[in-house]
Amino acid sequence: SLAEFVDKHLADGRRFVAEAGLDEATYVGDVFGKVRCRKHRWDVKMPLEGPVLDAVTSLVSSLGRVFSEVLGQEAMLIELSSIVSDPGAPQQPLHSDTKNHEPGMLSVLMPLQDVTPAMGPTVLCPRTHCEAGAILLARVKP
Repeated sequence: SLAEFVDKHLADGRRFVAEAGLDEATYVGDVFGKVRCRKHRWDVKMPLEGPVLDAVTSLVSSLGRVFSEVLGQEAMLIELSSIVSDPGAPQQPLHSDTKNHEPGMLSVLMPLQDVTPAMGPTVLCPRTHCEAGAILLARVKP
């Protein structure tokens, strides 16, 4: 399953970082991306193969027309990762997933399990991925 594939890549990544003598809490590189509130949370970079490829293919077959209308025919996949949050992970502060405020970028979040209010689901703030949104976000950050 996709969740098992992600869990294996997380375990392999953690082993790689440990065997390389790197600090998992601060490591950002080929295996893990940058994520806020790192304790019990990982941004696992995923290969476009196996169950990940199947999931992306299914998503594109369902939403491809929307992607084309919003992004155009020349759109590219530039990042593919899985955010894994274990029980006990602290809530992340409100944040933007990118510093890029140019039009033509789309983030897709696809939960691999049912998400309950107790788990702290993702909050979306429409029309905030722009310069005005960045200024507003800077004002409300703790």
